[in-house]
Amino acid sequence: MTDANDTVNDENTFLTKTGVCQVTDTEIVITRETVAGRLSSALFGPTIAKTFGMYLVAGLIIFANGVFFLVDGQVNVGLVLLVSSVLLVGGIIKNRLLSATRRIALSEISKIESNPPLTGFRGIFIVHFTRNNKKFQRIIILPGAARDGKTEYKKAKVIMDRISC
Repeated sequence: MTDANDTVNDENTFLTKTGVCQVTDTEIVITRETVAGRLSSALFGPTIAKTFGMYLVAGLIIFANGVFFLVDGQVNVGLVLLVSSVLLVGGIIKNRLLSATRRIALSEISKIESNPPLTGFRGIFIVHFTRNNKKFQRIIILPGAARDGKTEYKKAKVIMDRISC
């Protein structure tokens, strides 16, 4: 098995939080080669549906506890839990267009947003694409400060800027 760091010597490849992203002449290929990537694949699989399902269950449990606390007369705790559950379920609804696809054809891409890393945060790219007449977004999260995230962002920005949308 090759290490993710061995693969990034290519001028069209950069590290991500969970593996490697390679831009070819026809597509973007995202792999999960690091320990975090393999763990993510094992826990959540190739889609984000399981993750959304877990958040939905957590949101419903928090909501039910909020109602219980309100009925029990603990209004402050109940309201905090109800607001938390609404925010959690709202986040699921807001992010329903996210995709965990590993391959995106360059012809499907309509826009790429880049967000540079700020102190304490990771740099990200949001790839907007259309597949089967449905609009999706794929978030590519770059390494953090422990893996030289700012340098990797600069390399990734050059690579992603070459893609014409």
